Order: sequence, then structure tokens, then C-alpha cells
Amino acid sequence: MRKRLIIFSLFLISFILVAVLYQNKGDTRSLRGSLIFAVDTRLPNQTLAGIRSGVKVGTGKGVWIQPLEGTSPKAKVLQPCSENAWCVNTDSPNYVVFGCGDSGVLYNVRDTQTVHIGVPAGERIVAFSLRENYAFTILEERVYIRFYKIVDNRIVWSQIHPLENIPKPKTIHFAPKGSMILMESGGWVYVLPAIRQKAKQTYQGRALGWSPDGTALVYIPSERLIIKYYPQHGSSFSVISIPKGETPVAISPDGLFVLTKTTYLDVRRLLPEVQAFRIRSLKTGKVQSTIDAGWGVGNAYWVNKY
Repeated sequence: MRKRLIIFSLFLISFILVAVLYQNKGDTRSLRGSLIFAVDTRLPNQTLAGIRSGVKVGTGKGVWIQPLEGTSPKAKVLQPCSENAWCVNTDSPNYVVFGCGDSGVLYNVRDTQTVHIGVPAGERIVAFSLRENYAFTILEERVYIRFYKIVDNRIVWSQIHPLENIPKPKTIHFAPKGSMILMESGGWVYVLPAIRQKAKQTYQGRALGWSPDGTALVYIPSERLIIKYYPQHGSSFSVISIPKGETPVAISPDGLFVLTKTTYLDVRRLLPEVQAFRIRSLKTGKVQSTIDAGWGVGNAYWVNKY
């Protein structure tokens, strides 16, 4: 009797594990584009180190790209980095800006073309506009707008102007149309109607990005809710709740999925805190894909290839 009970218990546990894995597998056929993210903590270059199903052995500090198409896509390094690795958002779904220290590139994910960026001394780029040819930068705790032009495949900086009505932003998201900007600063979400106008404080939470229809997506940590916010008239409604232990970090360019970041214990490799990305449907909340990312993962951006 005891032997039968043990066998039944093992069968039940196996069935539950298979069911959970099947549920978390989701439907990846509708996922498009790539994730680009910075890894700022080097993993040990040993057999047990690396990433289970994405970045492999030899993972290091730098900027990585994770394609979302295909049955078993592998992450690859875009730029290895011996110092601070960083990446920032742009106002195009096909571009991202990333770099190491004071050297960066404007990267086109469709054709892998790059434009070299020399970061001005003492400044830090926090967002980059291709539509209006300017960048948001931070210098000595103040926010500036810097204009530029592209000459011989390089960014040439020109005028710089301080922005008095903007708190120091952590993230900036450009609206798909028009001049409106969604920002996060000091744990609060702000809406900036246009450059040089005053930023309006809206919610205590995280600024995730925009839907193609011009609605902003905001995460409210106290309620673990993602909401859609209409800046034009100030109304909002709940979209989905996020499980405990996950933090939303980005919205897909088509507005259908949310990228979250979580930490788990990898017993097989004896790694105590491996960070992973999870992609959830904004319609159902169901997990579509789970992608291991590494240690010390910073901001992540979802870019199109089309």
C-alpha cells in the first residue's frame, strides 16, 4: 500500500509539473521582434554559468539581443562591455540606442545598421528622438534637450537647452503620434504634453509605454495592476493583474504583450538569483514565453523587425 501511494504521489507531481510547463509555454507564434537589454553583472565563466535557454556559457557584461521568432531563438551579444552597459528608448519601434560608458550606437534592428554616438562629457542619454532629431540627457542632476544631425554615419551634437519643468527621468516613452511623452521619475508617472511644457504628475507607479492607439500603459505596484490611461481626458481602466514576484518593464510595439522581469532559484546550476523575462498577453495575462536573462539585468526594450 505504501509503495502504491509513493508511486501515485510521484505520478501526480509529474503530472502537475508537465501541466505547469505546458501552461507557461503559451503560444509564441504571435510574438514578433526582439528584446534588447543590458547585463551589468558578469556571470562566472564556468560550466555551471550561463543561461539555460537563451544566453549560453560565457555570458558577460554588455548589451544583448534576444530574437522572439523561431522555435528556439538564442540571445547573442550586440556589444561586449568592460564598463557600464546601457540602452535607452527611441521614438521608432525599429531602433534602440545602446552603448558602454561614453560610447554608444543608434541601432536599426531591421538591417543591423549602426550610427556611432559619442556621449557628451559628463552627460547621460535617457531617450533619443529620430522624428525630431534630439535627445534627452542628464548633466549634474538637470535635464537637457540636445539637438543633433547625422554626418558620415556619426551623431554630431549641436544646441543644448535646459528643461526647467521636467523632473529627472528614469525612463521616457514617446507617444506613437504627436508630441506627448510618458515619463517615470522618483516612483511617479508623468505626462509631458510637449517639450518645454510642464510635466503633469499622474500615478504612483511605473511608466511602461504606449499602445498604437495612443493610450499610455502604467503599472500600479500597490495593486499589482496594469492600467490603460488616456492622457487627453484623464480617464483610465484596468487591463490585467501581475503575479507577485514579477515587475513589468516594457510593452510590445503592437500593444498586445507585456514584458515582465522576475528572479528565480536555479537549483540545477546552483545559481541563487537568475533573472528571467516573461512575456504575458495583455488580453488574458497568460504567459507566452519565458526567457532567461542573467544577473544584473537593466532596462529592456522590445523592438520590431518590420
